[in-house]
Amino acid sequence: MANGDLVGALVRGMDIVKLVGESPDGMRLGEIAAALKLKIPTCSNLVRTLTAGGFLEKRNMRFFFGPELLRLAGQQPAEGQAVQGYGGNDNFSPNQRENGDDAVRQRDV
Repeated sequence: MANGDLVGALVRGMDIVKLVGESPDGMRLGEIAAALKLKIPTCSNLVRTLTAGGFLEKRNMRFFFGPELLRLAGQQPAEGQAVQGYGGNDNFSPNQRENGDDAVRQRDV
């Protein structure tokens, strides 16, 4: 895909999300900026926007996948990737989930 036809800020935002997703320990702002060769103010604005949209989440000065990104992805972690807050043990049928089975509600809380 030719980058000349794409929106630069959106491409950089996607790069940030991919980079953060590859880091199980999360990443600090400076690490993101250095890895993508971005100026700190530019990186800060992009990360702030991604965080406001729920695509990233800041915990202990590090950025991780955010709740909106996990929701859109169906909370399915990539093979071998641990996602904090997701148990990954889905032993419930679709009917149980749709019918609001108590076990599902307790697990999802």
